Order: sequence, then C-alpha cells, then structure tokens
Amino acid sequence: MERIADQPVFIIYKVTDWTKYCHNDSGAILIQSGLKGWEALQKIRELNKNDYDGPLHSDGSPIGRYKYCTQKQWDKDRIQFMEQRLFK
Repeated sequence: MERIADQPVFIIYKVTDWTKYCHNDSGAILIQSGLKGWEALQKIRELNKNDYDGPLHSDGSPIGRYKYCTQKQWDKDRIQFMEQRLFK
C-alpha cells in the first residue's frame, strides 16, 4: 500500500492570517493542487521565503502564510464554510 505522502493528493493554500489554517480561515486561497507531500513542502518553503507582502519576523524574514493539507481536507472545510453561510 502506498503511503499518503507519496500520493499526489496535497494542495497548497494561502491563509489571510498566518495564525490560521484551512479549517478556520474561510478566506484561504487555493494556490496549487495535485502535489505529493515532499513537493508541497518544497513549494511552500519557497513561497514563504519570498512572501514579503505579509507579516515579518523581528529579523525581517517573512512569516509563512502558505500552508498545505490534503485535497480531501480542503474540500471538507470549504463545504463546511458554505453550509455555515447558507444556514445562518
């Protein structure tokens, strides 16, 4: 059985606030999908390294707003946010 990290089921997203994740940020934006675990990690490291539009650490380096999760988790969270909006 193939490990989940070796399957192209990961997505990269950008949060509106670096303290949030896909499950608690309805404004998160999908950046890329269909990645394996190691591909997603490499890509978010590169994106976060160059993310000077967001908040910065005291040394001037960017605080990461790019994160990753599985496509299944992303879809589940987006459906949950839509349901919350519809049934308010």
